[in-house]
Amino acid sequence: MGQKVKRSSLRPPVYGLIPAAGLSRRFPPHKLLMDLGGKTVLERVAGAVAASGVTAAVFVVGHRRERVEEVLRGFPGLIVFNPDYERGMGYSVARGVERIGSVFSPGDDAGVLLCPADESLITAALIDRVIAAYRESAGAVVIPVLAAGAGGKSGRRRGHPAVFPFGLLSRSLPAVRERGAREVIRTYPDRVREIEVAAVGFDIDTPDDYRKVKTILEEGG
Repeated sequence: MGQKVKRSSLRPPVYGLIPAAGLSRRFPPHKLLMDLGGKTVLERVAGAVAASGVTAAVFVVGHRRERVEEVLRGFPGLIVFNPDYERGMGYSVARGVERIGSVFSPGDDAGVLLCPADESLITAALIDRVIAAYRESAGAVVIPVLAAGAGGKSGRRRGHPAVFPFGLLSRSLPAVRERGAREVIRTYPDRVREIEVAAVGFDIDTPDDYRKVKTILEEGG
């Protein structure tokens, strides 16, 4: 299924890959459809991606497919169904990488910005900063790192969104399916470039996470 695709002409291209297929086992019926300040979690993330400088976006759906697709039709991008969504996010990432390859035919230096759909505090500004760092990085895996002391945290913490070279991901698809995109980081540690940021995404896995994010937003975070 497809939608109108917003494209940027900047090089190398960076494609947004947004897995939105998970079962939401710890937060039924579906965490992505919960309200945050008048928008669903999914709308907040899709809106940040749409407002950013990604070349194009690919959303991978699975659990509660019809309702999730209904929300996503309001945003530019391609919608891809992952029939193996119950097997874990690695299968959704691999499905998205395959669709990026078949639709856009990117070179190995193209970027894939991985932004899970439950990363509720993602902003377009953060996405654009990571994209800019990737375009300066000569093929590195770019990962934002929360600065020590930022957000009340005492130590450095890696977060989302991260950008991976398309060639590196596409060559690693069997491992990505089974163990996720982190396997690429573990396999190629010399290719990782960290950039320090004041905030990263906050993934919502449980009702308690959801309450924490609501509090952050209510306090103007």
